[in-house]
Amino acid sequence: MKRSVVVALLVGTGCAIPAAAESGLKSMQGSDYTQDFNSIRQVKACDMEADSHGVRGDYTPIGSSSTNTIYDGNGANNACEASGVYAQKIYRHRAVEVIPADFDAIGPWRYPS
Repeated sequence: MKRSVVVALLVGTGCAIPAAAESGLKSMQGSDYTQDFNSIRQVKACDMEADSHGVRGDYTPIGSSSTNTIYDGNGANNACEASGVYAQKIYRHRAVEVIPADFDAIGPWRYPS
């Protein structure tokens, strides 16, 4: 049977085809973001808005029960901050725009591994 026929049959019967794990996923909050890199063993937080609001990256390595953070805290749209390198891959990460005296703006959790 040709490959296209097999795919059509699977899709037509409602069978799900699993997606491969992705790396380099971004969690966006406005123009600010976090992104995994280095084979999903590091996370960077990038402030891409010159609005005086810093950006925090929340992330959890696989096998950890703790959420770690990194900060690009100057709110100046000029750089990114990166976590250290972990032996385990990053399980999830998200961008948080830190807004003083108000609620923080939180991006979605992204699950690269």
